[in-house]
Amino acid sequence: MADPALKQYTFLEYLELEEHSEERHEYHNGFIKAMSGGTLDHSTISSNMVACIREESMKQGGKCRPANGDLKIYIEAVNRGFYPDAMAICNDAEFYLGRKDIITNPTLIVEVLSKSTESFDRGKKFRYYQKLPSFKEYILVSQDQPVVEGFYREDESLWRISNAVGLDKSIPFYSLGCEVKLKDIYAFINFSGDAQMKLDL
Repeated sequence: MADPALKQYTFLEYLELEEHSEERHEYHNGFIKAMSGGTLDHSTISSNMVACIREESMKQGGKCRPANGDLKIYIEAVNRGFYPDAMAICNDAEFYLGRKDIITNPTLIVEVLSKSTESFDRGKKFRYYQKLPSFKEYILVSQDQPVVEGFYREDESLWRISNAVGLDKSIPFYSLGCEVKLKDIYAFINFSGDAQMKLDL
């Protein structure tokens, strides 16, 4: 994809370009932005989150379907397209224009934070996701220390906030009706002494 940021595209034009691109891009109301490459820890945590969603959902008869970062979300109200790190779809999947690679009704969305994306994930992206009527829960996962934050929408304007700090803790996933252990979210991740010191402070 050659210099896609130099002009504006419709979402359908973006999809056409994305199909032939070797890199992944997000769509921002006409503008296309390349996604930065992920680290091994980022990929591992994302995979762990998909596994956790699958395991907890299977305990309840598979009421929610897990999905990884290969699946796009389109938010028509703000004309944005994103690849979340993980998500759960707790009703019949709704696809954009019948395309099986673009979902429009996620229930739970997970973003693994990095230095380059944390501000956006916490701010504008969260507000964009809130435009999805199906969206009920947002989970933010730190990469460099065992800290997970959850936001659950109890009604249109009221969010319940949860925090879990430390590998011995768990965090509720209200939309799945369960608690997830941080040691499972961070399986295979080795934290340095600095990460633990930050937690102690």
